[in-house]
Amino acid sequence: MNKTFEQLLDGYLTDAISEQERSAFYEMLESPANAALLEAAIDRAAREKSFAGNEDHEFLRHQSLARLLARIHEAPTSPKIQKLHPGIRWTAAAAIAVLLTAGLYFWQQHTQPAAREIAAKQDIAAVKGSATLTLANGATISLDSLQNGGTVTTHGLQLSMQNGALSYNPDRDTKTEVTYNTISTSRGRQFILSLPDGTTVTLNASSEIRFPVVFPKDKREVQVSGEAYFDIAKNADAPFIVTAGDVKVQVLGTAFNLKAYSDEPNIATTLISGAVRVTSPQKTIILEPGQQSITTADDDLQVRHVDIGEAVAWKEGRFEFYGNIKDIMTQLQRWYDISTVEYQGDIARYEVAATISRTKKLSEVLELLEKTGNIHFIIQGNKVIVKN
Repeated sequence: MNKTFEQLLDGYLTDAISEQERSAFYEMLESPANAALLEAAIDRAAREKSFAGNEDHEFLRHQSLARLLARIHEAPTSPKIQKLHPGIRWTAAAAIAVLLTAGLYFWQQHTQPAAREIAAKQDIAAVKGSATLTLANGATISLDSLQNGGTVTTHGLQLSMQNGALSYNPDRDTKTEVTYNTISTSRGRQFILSLPDGTTVTLNASSEIRFPVVFPKDKREVQVSGEAYFDIAKNADAPFIVTAGDVKVQVLGTAFNLKAYSDEPNIATTLISGAVRVTSPQKTIILEPGQQSITTADDDLQVRHVDIGEAVAWKEGRFEFYGNIKDIMTQLQRWYDISTVEYQGDIARYEVAATISRTKKLSEVLELLEKTGNIHFIIQGNKVIVKN
């Protein structure tokens, strides 16, 4: 049975589509007659995948529309879509009208040349990065030295590396007093850790997690700085508590993302599934899936509805840029070997919306960001100049 355009679009966006169906989808995209259908289908998908019924819905719907269009535009095997310009322009213009109200400059989907070339094809490589285990006694172990599929026993620990994920287990003879180990990642490195209770933690670049060698029977508590995604193993007798600065997140079994970089002003907890209790010095709240808590300057907590895909994009190999260009450059510095960023002109008011693969070269990322038509970049050695 032949699938409808909407079914093919949904399959494309969820990677549940065969090569034959992908070809049929691309063929439909080539037809100008499908421009309105594409607009309606994406708008409907964005509405369904966002959070209908809340006060942020209209902004989130257009933000999701930007993301879905960007993904189609950026696919390495996607067709040239010049034929769709009239319809795509109308869709992008509708999104821009809303986004500009909030001060955002939407990355337009129709192809346009970058206003300036990026400094004669200069580039800055992604940081190779490293992951390190620091034991309670101060000894360090390079986790990058562990061979995939191998198991080593050292300092009372069994460390097993499988497909890039570390299984960490204390020896049976390990003493029960509470001592702590730390796993940290450098710039450009992510790392997956499986704790003895079955909880999985994915660390983003420039992050660390401090955890007891052996969890006590009545609770499981860890400390995090940077960013981490948690998939918590259920244990009603031992709540799982994550501390980041003055914020505590308590769960029994759930999945959530915690962002607590020291060079960012807020701590953000985004709930993917289940429920969590978030506590700051001023307030305690319960989050529902699709909600995010943000700390404020006075240690209060604010709750907002968010697009989950944006919060966990880093874990799936994507940059999700929805914000000020300075914040975006901070993210890029965690992934690429950028030593210095220099800002020239009045760029503080510019904000950008874009979805870009982390596998791209920095020059390619900056070229895509330049498509806003308002911000330009120059690469000089390991320095990036941002100007308007």
